[in-house]
Amino acid sequence: MTIWDNQKQLVAFGVCRAKARLTKKRLTFDCFKAHSKEARVYCRNGHPLNPKSGDGSMFLISVLKGTTSSQCKNCPDFDE
Repeated sequence: MTIWDNQKQLVAFGVCRAKARLTKKRLTFDCFKAHSKEARVYCRNGHPLNPKSGDGSMFLISVLKGTTSSQCKNCPDFDE
């Protein structure tokens, strides 16, 4: 079973994102430049979402929960 098969989990992620939108200007989830590859999320423009990860990616689960990369907060390429 994957996270996509668990409806309760998907609803919970949506609630987390809704709460995050109340306090954050931009969510990595909302940027069209963010794309996922397996369990990681990358920036199509090559911006490092997480400099500590080595390849600049973030965990997909974190993005689904509403975590925002510090790079996304002030990114000139952010595209909703």
